[in-house]
Amino acid sequence: MLGKFLISFLLIIFAFTVLFAEQEFNLKEAIDYALGHNSNILINRNKIEKAKVTLKDAQRHFSPNLSLQLGYGPLSDRRGIGIGVSQDLGRLFNGSKKEKDLAYLDLDSAREELSLVEQQVIREVTTAFNTLEKSKLLLKLKEASYLDSQKSLDLAKEKFNLGVISMDEFLAKQEAERLSEFEFQEVQNELQENYLLFYQAIGYKEERDD
Repeated sequence: MLGKFLISFLLIIFAFTVLFAEQEFNLKEAIDYALGHNSNILINRNKIEKAKVTLKDAQRHFSPNLSLQLGYGPLSDRRGIGIGVSQDLGRLFNGSKKEKDLAYLDLDSAREELSLVEQQVIREVTTAFNTLEKSKLLLKLKEASYLDSQKSLDLAKEKFNLGVISMDEFLAKQEAERLSEFEFQEVQNELQENYLLFYQAIGYKEERDD
């Protein structure tokens, strides 16, 4: 039975390796990756760039129009250069100012929204990472417990065959082994789910599907 367990456990580890060994992250790497790949963050960064373009367009209306003219006076036989400056005062003090103020507000709002989204992503990634690490540790503990329960059951079989322990004692060991196996399988499923949630939190799954 112990050999069967080891084969089963190795197959599980191999499956995890195939599914998740593409990239392993520590917490800092996970946060950095999420900040560069999370779809909500990318959307908000795009909003900031659009707001900057809008602001730049609004600021152009505050710049005066310059014109350069070349002239020649036949009577004086002189050439001259004239520079003209014009500005639409109505648009400057009405429409353009409003456009500029709105553009500044949009830019500030986009930056604030990005900051909030980044903070939320950092919290989510940190939580997902810590949960995943706990699952890894718990799997090792349940693995050790399951191995111990199998060894204990094998020993109980020998003692039962020798008449050292009763049927009730043997059945109790058997039930303990089944419970340990069930708990171990539950932790395996939980670990796989937490891997998926972690990669989803950092945006890694989205990139793999492209």
